Formats: sequence, structure tokens, C-alpha cells
Amino acid sequence: MTLALLLFGCAKGDIALAPGTVDWGEVDFHNADPAECDGDNLGCDPRIVSIVNNGDGDATITADSFDGDHLCASGFPSGGPIEVGLLPAGASYDLELSVCGYGPGERNQDVTGEIRFSLDDASESSVTLAWSFVPIRNISGDDTGE
Repeated sequence: MTLALLLFGCAKGDIALAPGTVDWGEVDFHNADPAECDGDNLGCDPRIVSIVNNGDGDATITADSFDGDHLCASGFPSGGPIEVGLLPAGASYDLELSVCGYGPGERNQDVTGEIRFSLDDASESSVTLAWSFVPIRNISGDDTGE
């Protein structure tokens, strides 16, 4: 019984996300260069997700399930993982996420996924961000290719 209380007393982590989901809606890739992900609203539409350490101690936060085929995270290499690093208790980190691409057969379809953020501490706390978007190509005029 004492051991259980001791382990509980060592737990220091609790993380939260704001917002808890990101839905980009329709993202028009026709005039955009999504590989650049330059945040000029031409296919990227950057959004801020605040990661908050609500625990009582410093913790290292990592997103090991990042989907670099569909999303970009400003300041991090494509394909992840995203390593936010040490976040003090009560502090937050603003992560800028953008839509970067879509795969074959995904145009005009709901594309969805999740990013799991976890603490590297005794609590092993984690939280999941659900995301979605619909890639479109809004082509005006003659779309026959002739």
C-alpha cells in the first residue's frame, strides 16, 4: 500500500490541448504549393494548438504519431516526431500546424487523423488531437485539359 502511494505521489504530469480538435474544412490546393507550407492561406491554413502542462513538475512533451504526409508543424522536420522538449509546470507551448498534402484518391474526401502528445515522466500522461480536412482543387473555367 505504501508503494502505491509513493508512486502516485511521484506522478507529476497532466497535459491539455486547446483546441482539442482541428477541422480545416475544405483546403484548396489548386493555386497553392503545399510543399512550401508558407502559411499564406493558399492550401496550408495554419492553426495554433496550445499544449499546456497542467502537472506539478517539468515534463518533456513529444508527439510520436505525427503524420508528415498530410500535415506540417512549423519549426519541426516533416515526418516527425515532434519533440516540444521540456515544458515547465503550468507553461504552454503554441504549436503551429498546417495542411501540407494529400494522397492519391483523397481529393474531395474527408482526410482524418490523430496526433498523440505524451509526457516523458512517471505519469505517462497523454492526450490526442483529432484533425481533419477535405482537399479540393477549385478549378475555374475549362477543366478538360485541352
